[in-house]
Amino acid sequence: MEINYQKMGRRIRSRRRELGLTQFALAERCGISTVYISHVENGTATPSLGVFLSIAEALEATPDYFLVDTPFASKEYLQDGIAKKLRQCSDSSLRVVERLIDALLEEQWGKPSPF
Repeated sequence: MEINYQKMGRRIRSRRRELGLTQFALAERCGISTVYISHVENGTATPSLGVFLSIAEALEATPDYFLVDTPFASKEYLQDGIAKKLRQCSDSSLRVVERLIDALLEEQWGKPSPF
């Protein structure tokens, strides 16, 4: 498998923005310079394995997310991300989410969820 560093860099940038982090904040978390983060995001620098793992950890993602063509490749990763977001919701928002999930499951299985 050949690594497409430009694609990897775009995913890093996208995930960083999704988390609301600046390049400066990410660089600080990883112990590297902002300029280097910029080069990695643009695909003009190839991070060492250690730096790459540090970036993935700082962005709360598995390394495969940045390497594989399908974002959030594993179901478990998606579930963990959803669970983290749910913990930040108010009680009323959680009830809305529950109804939405019930509707999705009913559409998927053709019957209401037994839970």
